[in-house]
Amino acid sequence: MAENNGTATLLTEVQSAIDDGVALSAVEGTGINTSPGATSIEFGVTLDYPPVTVTNKQAIVAHH
Repeated sequence: MAENNGTATLLTEVQSAIDDGVALSAVEGTGINTSPGATSIEFGVTLDYPPVTVTNKQAIVAHH
């Protein structure tokens, strides 16, 4: 995801899981500015869908 700055493939897979009734939602956070940086996101968990999967995309940029 970091290489092409895209989440479309992952979100398509999550949407399929939602359509199949085995996932509740996908939540996207905002980007993080140049280091040092931070971000946060809040989301709910229900008894019907207790598992949570968290992913991130990182790209290392070398400055010359």
